Amino acid sequence: MYDEVSSSYNAMMDTSCGSGYMLAMYHEQFDQTRSLIGVDLSPEMAAITGQ
Repeated sequence: MYDEVSSSYNAMMDTSCGSGYMLAMYHEQFDQTRSLIGVDLSPEMAAITGQ
């Protein structure tokens, strides 16, 4: 993860992002040029993001 964050100048990181739904909505509606990184420690939430 360090490599991803350090190489993404001007990226936004959302910790405890859950399924990532709100992060995706933000990206679509407000800031489509910024790289987004979502992190959640819950295996259930991480599994949802793969769907």
